[in-house]
This record gives sequence, C-alpha cells and structure tokens, in this order.
Amino acid sequence: MTGVGALIVVGQLAARAGAAATAEARFREALALDAKSPEAHHALGAFYEEQGRTGDALEHYLMALDLGLANSALGQSSLTSSVRIS
Repeated sequence: MTGVGALIVVGQLAARAGAAATAEARFREALALDAKSPEAHHALGAFYEEQGRTGDALEHYLMALDLGLANSALGQSSLTSSVRIS
C-alpha cells in the first residue's frame, strides 16, 4: 500500500469513528502527496457526501472521473446515481 493508499484508509477509519476533522485532514494529506490520485479524490468526495457537502462531493467525484477512475466505482454514491456521467 502506498502512502496515499494508507492515508485514504486512515481517513476512512477516522470517518467511521466520527472523527470528521481527522478524516478530512488525512484525505487532504493524500491529495497533497498525489493531487492526481483518482482514489483520493473519490475518497474525499465520498466523505463530503456523507457530511452533506454535495457541491464539494461532486467536485471531487468529477475530478476522480477526469483522472481515470472508472464510472462503476462511483456507482455506490447516491449523488452520482442520480447524475449519470458518460
């Protein structure tokens, strides 16, 4: 697992534990290491969606797609299920 991958996992664990500030910080650290990581953008988008920050979530989901994340990876999101991206 890369540094980016490890930071994403730690962010996800922090989010599940209710530590929103820590989770966001880890996702942002992952993006600081690799701003072109589609996985990091997707993880931050999913976090923002859970926080009700729809605009921020969509921004990061779209960045993840632009960077090569498969459309199917976003299929789990309620936000992107109502907005089909081709």
